[in-house]
Amino acid sequence: MKWPRHKTAKISIALAGVVFAIAFVLAPGPQPVSRLPNGTVLSLLAVTHDGTNIVFPGGTAEKLLYRLGNRKGIKFGPIKLAPPYPLNASFSRADGSLAFSNAAVIWVGHRGVTNTPLLPVAEGNWSSGIRATLADETEEEWAMPLGFATLRGVNVGRFNGVTSWSFMSFPRRGHKLHFKIYAITSSQGWDTVVDWVMPNPRPGPYPVWTPLPLPACQTNGDLDVCLVGFVSGVRPIPDLVGGNRPFSRTSFAVHQRGMPTEEWLPDRLEARDATGNELWPAMVNFFATNGLSVYETVGARLSASEVWRLNVRFTRENEASPARVWVSPDLPVNNGSLIPLTLKTNFQSSQVTLRSTQSPFKNTIVLKFKPMPTNARIGLPGVVDDLGRKAEYEGGGFEDDGFEAQWKIPPGAKSLRVKIAWLETRDFKFLARPERE
Repeated sequence: MKWPRHKTAKISIALAGVVFAIAFVLAPGPQPVSRLPNGTVLSLLAVTHDGTNIVFPGGTAEKLLYRLGNRKGIKFGPIKLAPPYPLNASFSRADGSLAFSNAAVIWVGHRGVTNTPLLPVAEGNWSSGIRATLADETEEEWAMPLGFATLRGVNVGRFNGVTSWSFMSFPRRGHKLHFKIYAITSSQGWDTVVDWVMPNPRPGPYPVWTPLPLPACQTNGDLDVCLVGFVSGVRPIPDLVGGNRPFSRTSFAVHQRGMPTEEWLPDRLEARDATGNELWPAMVNFFATNGLSVYETVGARLSASEVWRLNVRFTRENEASPARVWVSPDLPVNNGSLIPLTLKTNFQSSQVTLRSTQSPFKNTIVLKFKPMPTNARIGLPGVVDDLGRKAEYEGGGFEDDGFEAQWKIPPGAKSLRVKIAWLETRDFKFLARPERE
């Protein structure tokens, strides 16, 4: 059915009027703002904490249009509502499911002269030159993980840009949140760019956990692991400028069949507190020293104001038995480039898929074991050519059950071969509160 033009106009006007009226009623009060020396104005758009973490830069009217199913906006004479433009800062796992459903995201609008920088530090240096924190009434600052200041939109509505600031952990028990953004200076100090107070979107109540006294010991098979040290604080990080950065460190005494060992290392640690906070470390170190196995997170820390449930995976890092080592067929090389192909075979209880490709990156090898045995992960692969020369790793990612990575092929190589081991793993759980350092 085709509506008469005058009826369509009346419907548009009526819809616009309804949207404006509802938006006026639901619009939030005045929001905090900050002004940079270059004239750029930063304003708080929203604080989201619903898992999906979606915001509408155009405000309540834009959000209403989107939920009413209007994707084109409204225009009639002087009345104009721009098309809805939602921005999303949610996190997904490899299988597509929602990750970090308890994260809070601070949305900031940046408005100023065209092409004026959004922050005092160039966008390419935000991960090292910009940091942000949230605090509650106690003023203990919880740091945003490194690299989670993200530009989500450029020239969106009235804003030059919109940024999201994602916190997997923050003080949830209070009623107020104190949000600060810092920018590094030429002298490697920090200037305060934003200093805002806002309501806590999820003030609880939350349960209170009781930590175990240290040392706390757990047994898995013939392996005994004792958590003997748990500290959290700030300190200088060699690879990062700007003075102190947050860190956490757990130390373990490990015994196998009653004897101390450094063969088992903590290579993964998941942490969660009673309020739903989760650990997202920017950098991880794990190693053995002075008879202890150590796991350290850098760029994020576990606050000493909470008790944390630690799920720690230990991996036996020594040479695997020959029965747990897989060697691939030869992957042909022509003039320094892998010839694209896909191979499938079996190894013990797993199907192995091996693929060489030039897309999207040159000289990429993709390997997948499916299913991976329980209590096992792959070790770092060895990739050699037909003359036994090592191919150097150039980039890519590794998972417990495979990898997708790029390799530098030695000159004159005719083929590559992959050698990889299944390493044994054991899991341990602890409930502990860190000491402040």
